[in-house]
Amino acid sequence: MITNNATLQRYVLLILLIPSLINFSCSSAYAPSSEPASTGLFKAEKATDERTFVVMKDGSIIEGDKSFAPEGLLQKKVVRLDGKPIAYDQVVAFQNKGTYYAKTQDGFAKRLISGRISVYRRYVTGPGGANAYADYYQKENGAFELMGMEGVKMLLKDCQKAYDMVNISVSEHNKIIRKQPYFVQSVIEIYNNCGEWK
Repeated sequence: MITNNATLQRYVLLILLIPSLINFSCSSAYAPSSEPASTGLFKAEKATDERTFVVMKDGSIIEGDKSFAPEGLLQKKVVRLDGKPIAYDQVVAFQNKGTYYAKTQDGFAKRLISGRISVYRRYVTGPGGANAYADYYQKENGAFELMGMEGVKMLLKDCQKAYDMVNISVSEHNKIIRKQPYFVQSVIEIYNNCGEWK
């Protein structure tokens, strides 16, 4: 039995917050509610470079046979190359047998599309073990940006064909995504091959 008012207030606050935490963790791209529910699915591009390596902050590349970055509450922040730890703050990216991961503000994200606009996805586990992901977009090797469709739209403005494809209402976007889950990927691929800026 709860006898303390402060304890009771904490329990009430926790009960009120749980639905919003679950909703947040299940949101596919952390987009505001005024935006489409999802950017859809992405198929990772086929690797053209099958090497395994770590890209250091100073630009140097160290090659090996196996690289990964263990994550989790109890994991030390390091990148491992052939079992040997490399200081996390000295690494900007790593690749393991053709799959490339770049360091974002929140950890490493897997590259799905490479080009003028590159797309990275970071998988996370939310409260209760719910799976979620965050999509990061990087234009011309600039900063990694976590964004929803409104932000993606702005990235596409210098290619009219690609921009027109996503310059639609939220309801139209959601209908298209239901029928064509890889719609946003196809738009970004059109952008990356756009003749307007080449």
